[in-house]
Amino acid sequence: MKVILSPRFNHVYGRESTCVRLSVANLCDIEKGRKGVSPKKAEQIALAIGVPPALLVRLALEESLKAAGLKYTVEIKPAA
Repeated sequence: MKVILSPRFNHVYGRESTCVRLSVANLCDIEKGRKGVSPKKAEQIALAIGVPPALLVRLALEESLKAAGLKYTVEIKPAA
């Protein structure tokens, strides 16, 4: 799996030419834990890098709950 961050165009490219608009500064903030990821952006990133979207969406939701001081786990599945 190859993920390329293009600082010139501020895009993350996944393996199937999927593109996620994400600035270098935002990506850095996410990596360092200074900024969270919305469930929608988590799904876009997952599709771009080739991992199951439900995984990253679940992690984004759990991180939001953790940041709010709530101790819950999240189980999700795609809507039918």
